[in-house]
Amino acid sequence: MPRNPPAQRILALFESERRGIMAADFTALDVLRTEKEALLAQLEHGMPQLTAADLARISQAAQRNQGLIAAALRGLRDAHQPKPRPAFSTYSASGDRAAYPAAPPAFERKA
Repeated sequence: MPRNPPAQRILALFESERRGIMAADFTALDVLRTEKEALLAQLEHGMPQLTAADLARISQAAQRNQGLIAAALRGLRDAHQPKPRPAFSTYSASGDRAAYPAAPPAFERKA
């Protein structure tokens, strides 16, 4: 862990964000977004001295979270798209292929 307080704050924020993403805690992520914006505004006005090692850790944490966010978004999109019904296909005694569409469900669940 870096000894630089700004680097520690940034890394702690990214770790909290990672936990929020993994838990799908969107309320916490919204609060963290606000904190991240405030921290970035502070950093823009007075960039602290960050070492190359600090910057590497921050970059690694940011890339990790970016990948997690992308995966979470893909999962949310996939969950909202209807899935195609599987079809059944077989071969007749003469070797011809016969395909049968899947029957629609007897009832439809609504959440």
